[in-house]
Amino acid sequence: MRTGSVRRRLAAAAIGVAAVSLLAGCGQIHPGAAAQVGEQRVTMSEVDDIAADVCTAFEPQFQQQQQIIPMRYVKQAVVQAATMRELVRQVAEERAVDAPESYREDLAKVEAQAADVPASARDSFIEFLSTEPYVNAMLLQAGGEALQDEGQAQPTNEEAAARGASLLSDYAREVGVDIDPRYGLELQDGEIVPTDRSVSLAVSDLATRAEAAEPDQEYAANLGESQRCG
Repeated sequence: MRTGSVRRRLAAAAIGVAAVSLLAGCGQIHPGAAAQVGEQRVTMSEVDDIAADVCTAFEPQFQQQQQIIPMRYVKQAVVQAATMRELVRQVAEERAVDAPESYREDLAKVEAQAADVPASARDSFIEFLSTEPYVNAMLLQAGGEALQDEGQAQPTNEEAAARGASLLSDYAREVGVDIDPRYGLELQDGEIVPTDRSVSLAVSDLATRAEAAEPDQEYAANLGESQRCG
């Protein structure tokens, strides 16, 4: 695995999550579900498994940097990514949108980055890090096709992205999106954000902690083995 910036790589999957408009559903989340998008669930067990694999993938780098990341922050990033990916997948399915070549190229790059990740964690690592290019590519494609159907022959990428975000927002309103509060996330002003900034870190803040010159030893010392990554 390349030893590039942890900030870029751990935050990648959540960029699309925080950037695209969503509207929360009013339904009640099912037991065992970390998040629910319409009738589809992102289960807590899936989140735990993916977070463990992501930790496995990044752990050598964290250890080299002498950094410890609380697992709850990793799980928070995983819930963000998985919820957005499922939502976009449903939008693409409803509108019969296929993944464009640009996404396949980005996916190949992520797969190359995963070459040194242990085989048991590789699929989760690829899915996690490919979420951001997947979200961007699919919404761009869906928005562009919608504009063309509406009579705009050559929409710009900016116009297509805006239309894709609108499609996503409309779909989220229609089917409902709910996130279990234990993950410290909520839909607010069109973004998935931490519910309490005083006790929860955004993914970019998590990555900043991971790149800090000196680890927070006092904080790390209070974490149990299962509660930390690094």
